[in-house]
Amino acid sequence: MHEKHWYLVLSRSHDCFGGEGASEDEKMYEDKAKQSSDEGGPKQEGKNMRQIPVDNGNDNAAAASFEPHSIQPVDAVLSSYSGYTLTFKSSYDGVYDVLQPAPTAPVEMLSIFKENPPSCVENITELCPELYSSAYLCSNPFNVTISRPDCYCVMLLGNACPGLCLEGRQPDDYLGWTVPMCDDGSAFANSAAFGNVSVFANISKSSSINGTFIARVKEYNATWKELWPNYKNTSETAYLNDKNESETAYLNHKNASETAYLSIIPWKWSLEPQNIAQTGWTTNITVWTPNTTVWTTNSTCPSVKRKLLIFAIPNAITFGSSIILANRKFAQFVTCTLGGRKGSQSWASMAILGVLLDLIATYINARYVKKQPGYEDVIIGKLFMLWTARPRLGWPVVVWALFFDTTDYISAAIALPLTEVILQIIGVVYIGWAADVGRRHGYSSLQKSPHKSDARMMCAGAIVALLGLGFALSWAFIIYTPVGRKLIENFQRTARFFTQCFDSIGRFILAPVRTTHDFVIPLFFVIWGLGLRLYYYPAWVLSKLVPGWSREKPALRPISNAWRMKRSARTTGTELMTKTEREALTQEEAIVQMGFSENIPRRLAYHAMLLIVPYLGQWLLWVGFVTLSQDHYCPPKLSYLTAVWSVFSCISVFLSAAV
Repeated sequence: MHEKHWYLVLSRSHDCFGGEGASEDEKMYEDKAKQSSDEGGPKQEGKNMRQIPVDNGNDNAAAASFEPHSIQPVDAVLSSYSGYTLTFKSSYDGVYDVLQPAPTAPVEMLSIFKENPPSCVENITELCPELYSSAYLCSNPFNVTISRPDCYCVMLLGNACPGLCLEGRQPDDYLGWTVPMCDDGSAFANSAAFGNVSVFANISKSSSINGTFIARVKEYNATWKELWPNYKNTSETAYLNDKNESETAYLNHKNASETAYLSIIPWKWSLEPQNIAQTGWTTNITVWTPNTTVWTTNSTCPSVKRKLLIFAIPNAITFGSSIILANRKFAQFVTCTLGGRKGSQSWASMAILGVLLDLIATYINARYVKKQPGYEDVIIGKLFMLWTARPRLGWPVVVWALFFDTTDYISAAIALPLTEVILQIIGVVYIGWAADVGRRHGYSSLQKSPHKSDARMMCAGAIVALLGLGFALSWAFIIYTPVGRKLIENFQRTARFFTQCFDSIGRFILAPVRTTHDFVIPLFFVIWGLGLRLYYYPAWVLSKLVPGWSREKPALRPISNAWRMKRSARTTGTELMTKTEREALTQEEAIVQMGFSENIPRRLAYHAMLLIVPYLGQWLLWVGFVTLSQDHYCPPKLSYLTAVWSVFSCISVFLSAAV
């Protein structure tokens, strides 16, 4: 019968210290067993059990029995079977567990002793190869009789590797990992522990390893007692130096960030409470840093939304109420017909009065803010000029003049846009300063500044407001000044002249081209004229023959508008005195009486469209500025400020129609 033989080669790890070779119990063992082919080969137990066939031979082994052992796969053959349990059947009975090979990477290997070692231990293979070899020995549990962390701590007594982990915060990280694992640093410097080397006499199952280790512990006994304080002092010094450098760099960066932030605020003053104790407010302004783009504040200062509502609410109230307040008939009702006269020439005075009312309201609010606790240092003049650049919404009353009776809203539609233009001219100083931020920093470079979107919005709004104000001011010059009206009339006259020239040239070129309608249309008018005459003459004859055929004509000429429309002069004072409300001036007469041409409603509509541009620009400017300033712009008593602006704006709209 043919016999098949199986061999199992077992190997122990070699000495990591002395290199003196393996002891007798670490030599290779050769087990041979034979089994007849009738039995079906070697017995295999368990799901993950494998057998290693190596060669055929004679069964010369003595009978014996072994207890289960653990082996380390140090050769190529057994390494492929790591993680399995080998159960073999031979003259020797036993079970051997093949362990996973210990990791060789320093970080992975040291993780066996304690999790998360610092990354700086990667250099242990170069700086301390002996400590690395000792640590590798401790990582295999069957090589030592004590726990693996204790084994590694004992190895540190022989070689502390003082050159390891000395850069930056590495000493702190390495000590934070090592010291808790090995109790504390004082244990290493305890001479009693070093003197009692018998405590470590049996750390390994190999007597040669124990002897070598004890000798080296004695060798490093005196050295380590001096080495540990130096190492500790070096680590602490490196940590403190790194901490000081980090704090200095942070403070420098914080100051630079705050300087960069303050440099993009157009004006070098703020509206915030100075005496926190009196106001009861707490402000905590967090300066922008590269790693955080969100500013955090701990303050009772009003939110950005509430700060902007002090402009939005008066605008909404003014525009909504203007449909009633700007009506001439409503003014007549309130003043008992003393105001609201059609064709009033006081529009210029009302525009100036509207400017004064707005400036008075702004001054009252600025004065009120200065009287609040903590705001005593506020300069009224600067705050007053800043608020003159706020967005206003009284001028869109022109819309009502287009959709409703023009004569009822024409006075307010002429006065309020002029008021807005004058106020924007007054507030152009702060608008220009906001636009100058983009010039000083470079508009594209604001993309890299703190609060970049807010800064860019503020600069863009200021530029749009300035451009829109330029167009609106030019159009106001055309509407409200005699020189401007004369220029536009000359321009229109020149345009008509060129239009007539082109028409004449066109008729000359198209003269040879005659069509049927060139004769049909004149013929139609001739026939129509003859028909009218055929009706007129019979009617005239009947009026002579039949009494009462025609109505009696009045002896005096009636007061009508037909004859007056042919005159270039204004209506005389006598004629105005003789007119009743039923016979009031027409729309054209009222406009001419005010000193404008008949097409003033259309020009006012163009002016209103131009005023939309600076209005939107001012909103962009204020949204960007308020968001950018955060607690540096913190007006108190917002309800009071809103009420004052709302009341004075409504009064201005009413007076523009009443006087």
